[in-house]
Amino acid sequence: MVKKRSLRMQLLFGNTLIFGMLLLALSVFIYFIDYNAIIDDLKLRNEQLTDLLTERVYNLVEEPVQMIENMRRDISGLSSKEDLDTLQRQLDTLVELYPHIDQLRVIDAKGKVEMIAPYNAAVIGTDVQFESFYVNKQPDNLVHWSNVYISPLTHRPTITLTARERDRLIVADLDLTQISELTRIRGFGAVESVSILNEYGTYLVDDNIKNVEQRIRYPEFEVIKTSVDQGNVMVKSKLNTKVLLTGSLIGQKQNWYLVITENKEAIYKPLMDQAVSLLVGLILICLATFVFLRANLNLVLGDLKAMMSGTLFISKGQYDYPLEPSEFNEFQEVIAHFKVMAENVQSREEQIKSINQNLEELVSERTIELYAINHNLEETNAQLEEEISERQKVEVELMDLNRTLEDRVTLRTEQLVMANSTLEETNAQLEEEIEEHRVTFEALGEKENALQEALEVAEGALLSKGQFLANMSHEIRTPMNGIIGMISVLSMSHMDIEQKSQLKTIKSSADTLLTILNDILDYSKMEAGKVTIVQETISLYDILGDMKNLFSPSALLKGLAFDVQVSTEVPRWVMGDENRIRQVLSNLIGNALKFTAKGYVKVDVLCLSQNESNAVIKLDVKDSGIGVTEHDQANLFNRFTQFGDQNGQKTRGTGLGLAISKMLLELMGGSIQVESQKNEGSLFSVQLPVLVSAEVQMEVRKNQEIDIQDVRFRMDGLKVLVVEDDFTSLLIMKAILTKFGAEVFVAENGQKALDVIADQGLDLVFMDVNMPLMDGIKAVTELRKKKAVNRQGKELTVIALTAYALSGDRE
Repeated sequence: MVKKRSLRMQLLFGNTLIFGMLLLALSVFIYFIDYNAIIDDLKLRNEQLTDLLTERVYNLVEEPVQMIENMRRDISGLSSKEDLDTLQRQLDTLVELYPHIDQLRVIDAKGKVEMIAPYNAAVIGTDVQFESFYVNKQPDNLVHWSNVYISPLTHRPTITLTARERDRLIVADLDLTQISELTRIRGFGAVESVSILNEYGTYLVDDNIKNVEQRIRYPEFEVIKTSVDQGNVMVKSKLNTKVLLTGSLIGQKQNWYLVITENKEAIYKPLMDQAVSLLVGLILICLATFVFLRANLNLVLGDLKAMMSGTLFISKGQYDYPLEPSEFNEFQEVIAHFKVMAENVQSREEQIKSINQNLEELVSERTIELYAINHNLEETNAQLEEEISERQKVEVELMDLNRTLEDRVTLRTEQLVMANSTLEETNAQLEEEIEEHRVTFEALGEKENALQEALEVAEGALLSKGQFLANMSHEIRTPMNGIIGMISVLSMSHMDIEQKSQLKTIKSSADTLLTILNDILDYSKMEAGKVTIVQETISLYDILGDMKNLFSPSALLKGLAFDVQVSTEVPRWVMGDENRIRQVLSNLIGNALKFTAKGYVKVDVLCLSQNESNAVIKLDVKDSGIGVTEHDQANLFNRFTQFGDQNGQKTRGTGLGLAISKMLLELMGGSIQVESQKNEGSLFSVQLPVLVSAEVQMEVRKNQEIDIQDVRFRMDGLKVLVVEDDFTSLLIMKAILTKFGAEVFVAENGQKALDVIADQGLDLVFMDVNMPLMDGIKAVTELRKKKAVNRQGKELTVIALTAYALSGDRE
């Protein structure tokens, strides 16, 4: 069926649409011309803005370098006290000239402050050998830049510049907040923020100071770095559709990146206003076209309606109906054709009447023929009645057949009754067999009781084993802590190089022995099923950062390249067991460093999948070490398994590290695999499922208000009591606390500790848990009953000490 359409609508909207499309194409062409002009203007302005900021920051960071070079020339000529006084005045002048310099220091060959500006007599002569700029000082004569840190003096983001001049060290601290003032842009309404990043993408300067304090990495650093390398002036942000980014490289030595963030909506607003104007004009022109076409169509369609009314009368037989003339020649021709058609129709109608009369005569003849056919049908009905009589006879025969079938069913029923009797006899036999099985089950019950008694005996033995492990842990850890503690105390004294080397060997052996002890205890706890996995909010980034800081010195000593790479898709905060994750990573990284003589050790962390509540983290530890043969890989995760190094010798250890790691990962729902070839390195891959909660991450970020760098390990003026029955442990605790500036009192058991607390006003108590006469728990119970307080009048704080390491000891 053909779909009908209105001629008026077809002409009206069709012509309007064609004209509107042409206007739209013209408008789009004009829009793109203006768009390219705006983009070119934006690029030119971004180049000027970037050059301006780059020149400002470059001059600011290069001025301290030039200043230090001038100081080196002045220091090289020092020969008398008057020269030192002159240099001190110069330092004070430089600090006043450069407000972005917090302080200038000159460190002598012994690591003590020789001069400082602004001048502070209390700082002169202080020892700075423990500070990071002195520990990481370089032997060359170049000016070195430190990483960004929060200054303990100003509590602002700071960078330290160091340079060596003979046996002295020049140190300048730069306040990065001064750079923030230089990067404030005025007169550019589209600029939202200006940031400066280091070569690793970490914030150095930003309007949000938390980004600098927490050392957050710029989320689109790779995009900025690529655009700077390719010379692009502008790049669109992938994380925010309303932002454009521009960047440039600052300095030839610093490799800093300047990032300008601009609001794309503000930039493109003139273009959007023009687009709206073009759209409004297009709509108005289309409406005018529509009105014009509508007026013309009304004239044309009026003649059509007149012709339609005339054809209606013609269809009713009024062939002589006069049609009104039209103003259009085409319609007048149609009217003439209509008159000819009416005359033809009238002629044909007369022919049809003649044909109808002929048809009536034919119908009369056909009626006579039908009567004859009806007579024949009556004879056929008589024959059908005879056939029905024959069918009744067949039904009688079927009834006889049914009786025969009923007799057969009766016989089959009798047979079933006999079979039922046989089944009853079989049931009686089954009941006798069930009674026999019941007796057997009673005997099995007695055996089960015996097995239960044996199980209780085995559980008692397992409990004894756990108690034995706890006692062994305490008895072994106490002397081990004494050895390691005395080594730490001894390392604080003055020794020659040979003595320090010997002490280092002793400490290494003690650490190895403690590691072996921990592995044996961990494996014993796993076998006994005493290891539990806790679920708490942890930071994967902090764990991986600690791993890098922990193993970097070992890699540096062996001359290995060591790096930890974390994908930006890895969630920062997850739910998991932090201690067990650290233990697995320590085992894998430690093994990689142990079996790698040259080359590298690399840790890659990826996120395989993630949704609103779950994620799967993949941790790859890859090295270029000796590798593992395919035969040895089958036994790699078995307990007490060790493999030789490149010389075929066995390495030190228990052979439990990988076995423990695999068991811990399985308890956490994870897995571990290895890919390796002999002499071509190894790849250990860990897959670990974790829980992810957006609410937990927001709560953790809100509660992050304390910076660990602000902690000070000083106890000046505190009165501290150490209660310990082991003389070695007592000696170690006293030496360490004395180094921290505390006044230390000692007691060998809980009873004597109560006497000391009653006689002395104390600030803090370190209490051993397991002691003769009175243990730590009973002693603290007595303290709480007596409501013992410190010198400030508050409840006296007691810190428990124990060498037990099994589950439940902390509780």
